[in-house]
Amino acid sequence: MNQKTTFLRVATIFVASTLSAVAASEERINREVDVRSGGKVVLDVDFGTVDLRTGADDKVAVEAFRSIDFGDEAKEKEYLARAPITITTENNIVIVRARAPKEVRPDWFRRTRRDCRYTIRVPKNFSADLNTGGGDITASELMGDMRADSDGGDLRFSHLRGALFGRSGGGEIKLDDCDGAAEIKTGGGDIVFTDGKGTLRARTGGGTIEVRNFVGDTDVSTGGGEVTLERIDGAISGETSGGSITASASGAAIKKISLESSGGDIDLALPKSAVADIIARTSGGRITTNLPLEVTRADDEHLRARLNGGGPSVLLRTSGGSISINSATAETAAR
Repeated sequence: MNQKTTFLRVATIFVASTLSAVAASEERINREVDVRSGGKVVLDVDFGTVDLRTGADDKVAVEAFRSIDFGDEAKEKEYLARAPITITTENNIVIVRARAPKEVRPDWFRRTRRDCRYTIRVPKNFSADLNTGGGDITASELMGDMRADSDGGDLRFSHLRGALFGRSGGGEIKLDDCDGAAEIKTGGGDIVFTDGKGTLRARTGGGTIEVRNFVGDTDVSTGGGEVTLERIDGAISGETSGGSITASASGAAIKKISLESSGGDIDLALPKSAVADIIARTSGGRITTNLPLEVTRADDEHLRARLNGGGPSVLLRTSGGSISINSATAETAAR
């Protein structure tokens, strides 16, 4: 097996901070590695923001900047010596790593000022696995699988073509014009996805969720925020522990829909031509509709009906809000 390893330990530049009497240690690198289309970049670092975009078809370019201020120059030197930025390549996989030994990280990072930025350029047909202990991750224009994990930063993805997994410990996640199977989760930030197709599974511990103009099955859940699902052409599943839900289905034929809130209102818009079996339940609000339904059971808190003879299941439940089921306007139904 052909193996090429490039190992980089970058000389550390120590500069006096202009804002403090305490010295800060800085480190910069610029490195290019020859690759072939269809490879992968792996980044695994203690901290830092990451900006991943497309570049030359036959190279991976890495620019990195680290500034460390522990208030102790000896510790700064020790950290940079024990957690060097290294770049290795094997079988068309480029690995960028900067990890301190686990036993010393908590003590070093408790009272420190840090600034770190990684800028990476890869061929368009390339996959990525990005992991940072803290910092935003931005990725765009790739045609390959993407995995991004940050302990607390925001995640932003645009114009990706491939399977996507994104996790943040609590930051916001935004996606724009991404195609493929997407699974995203955050400990509490908002999730926004505009103009995509494939499949979507999204989870947040308490933020709002907004998905607009999506072709494919959509499954979202939040611990308490509002949910907006507009112009979804596919199966729809939405759940919130406390906010309201607004949803609209598009496409020639709707698929299964399930919307559930522990306390907010539910507003659903369906095309007049849709076929569906509808069940709606509320423990505290009212149920209203302007669609020509064939009703088999109806009162203020329960509705069972068929739309245009019946079809896929539409289940709507809220523990405290009202439910409205109305006809989608031309603007709502259009893509």
